[in-house]
Amino acid sequence: MDVCPRFLSYDSTVFVLQRRALLVLALPALVAAGCGDDEPTPAGTTVDVVFAADGLQVTPTTVPSGEDVTLRVSAQDGRPHGVTLDGAPTTVRVVVKPGETRQTPAGELPDGTYRVAPDGATEPVPVTVGP
Repeated sequence: MDVCPRFLSYDSTVFVLQRRALLVLALPALVAAGCGDDEPTPAGTTVDVVFAADGLQVTPTTVPSGEDVTLRVSAQDGRPHGVTLDGAPTTVRVVVKPGETRQTPAGELPDGTYRVAPDGATEPVPVTVGP
């Protein structure tokens, strides 16, 4: 069976062009749907704990009743760190490597005051849930 190589190269070129055109047409829809985001945006309130070169950056946070809480920890100072969100009925712990950012959902917490305790910190930072 003889097959003309020029015919195969024409078909493969058309196929490649069709795939590229399909990708170009689909790209805006993928971007609009949020595809390609590195990290999903959590619903609710995020408690950020940042270990920066100039020290620990975390602020007391108030969360409305019934809202989900997410603990996000970032190690920007070149060292590993751990952070614990203490409180009944749940305890959430996040450990990060140097240069890494991780987030962990704590879910919906009952009204009350919880503690964000970074490893090595002398004072925990309060997170208040409720009015």
